[in-house]
This record gives sequence, structure tokens and C-alpha cells, in this order.
Amino acid sequence: MIRICQDIPLGAIVHVTSGYRWGIGPGRRLGISEKIQQVLNDGCHDAIVVEQNGVKMIGDMSPPRAHTTPIARYEERCNNDRATLEFYWPRDATLGQGATAAQWWMQNVCEKKRYDWYAFPLLFLKAAIDPTMDFFKFDWHVEWADWCTESVMWAWLNGASVDCYRGNRNPTPATTLKRYAQGHLFRITDDFIVQLPEGA
Repeated sequence: MIRICQDIPLGAIVHVTSGYRWGIGPGRRLGISEKIQQVLNDGCHDAIVVEQNGVKMIGDMSPPRAHTTPIARYEERCNNDRATLEFYWPRDATLGQGATAAQWWMQNVCEKKRYDWYAFPLLFLKAAIDPTMDFFKFDWHVEWADWCTESVMWAWLNGASVDCYRGNRNPTPATTLKRYAQGHLFRITDDFIVQLPEGA
């Protein structure tokens, strides 16, 4: 069992990998959803640690609109083998900048922005034609909607003046993994996830 520490810093980037989301199982042929997941490098979702009414929560941009999710719900999904969590932090960013990014997300995204369903035709196109096609480099953006990683990127960029996605204005969960591999994000998971004995 895992427990997420309450001292996890505001603004931490939450990266979720989950075969459960697309129903992936052994021996199955890859349908379009699984191909999309391959395009996203198995990174199903990104979110951000925020604070709501004095309680730390996860800021989720997921359908139909941005909302907060209790940390306990993420713990439950991990403990039921439905998800794997990693936490990342922008290199050289301060805790104060993280708090500012989280505050910006709460003020400008939470319950205000809708999920960007318009991105999915692009994902289908990329999965069906050429998984290496990098159309995300051109400016695909609508002001009133974001997808998950986009909302994290804007929170850090607009809220804290930290460009943790290094110029990519349409990042996906795969971009998060790339920026980690490039050294622009560093992994803080082991500092804030505690392994507990079964039944604890």
C-alpha cells in the first residue's frame, strides 16, 4: 500500500500511468485507444498539487471540466493497482513558485475551463497515420479549454513564469516524460510516497 505525504509541495506535477484507463490486458490487439496510449508513451494523465480550503488536493483537468480530486482517491487507485504515480518538479524552481503555480491553477482553471475534446481528433490522426508525427509543435489552442498537461504547463508558465515544458505550448503526458529525460524536470516521488505494510 502507498500513502502520499501531506507535505508534498504545492505545484508538484502529478504523472499518472494506467493501463486500466484504456482497458489494456494481455493478449489483446491494439485498438485505436491503445494506439493513442502508445503515442502518449503510456502516460495517461498529468495533474498538479493544489490547495483548496486549506487542504491539499490534486488539480485535475479531466472531462467535463477542471476540478479538484482528494489525494485519498489517488491513493485508492494506486492501491487497487489501477494507477502508478510519479511526482516531478521543474528544475531550479522554488517552493514559492510552486505555490504560485498552484494558486494560478485554482483561480484560472478549476471549475472554469472545460476539457479540450478538440485535441482528440489530432491524437486519432497521429495514431492512425504516423506515431512519430509531431503536430503538437504548431499552435493548437483554444482559450476556454485545455487538456491535462496543458493546464499544468499554463499554471507554471503564467502563474510562476517557469517554462517547464521548454517552449512546447501543447504538451502531452509524453512531453512530461521527455522533459524528465532531458533533465528539465526531476523526480521527487520517493520523497513523498510512503510504502505501508498491507492492511496498515
